[in-house]
Amino acid sequence: MQWKFRPAGYLGSVLIGIGFAAGWSPCIGPILSAMLALAATDPGSWAPLITAYSLGFAIPFFILAFFIGSTKWILKYSSPLMKIGGG
Repeated sequence: MQWKFRPAGYLGSVLIGIGFAAGWSPCIGPILSAMLALAATDPGSWAPLITAYSLGFAIPFFILAFFIGSTKWILKYSSPLMKIGGG
């Protein structure tokens, strides 16, 4: 993505953070709150639930970070990846 105006410094970081949070919150909020509500019903089950949630959330980011230099292959497989990720 090419931007003509690139905010720099602390203000730019804040603006990017606000935009990221605005897109992130609707996606993570319902799932995380449902998982925490489920864990609250059985006090002993919170550790496996939060561990599974965290791993499932972090592993795709780690995989993408590992292949960040050669991510052109993702374009070829983007449709199946989106379906798997959505599932």
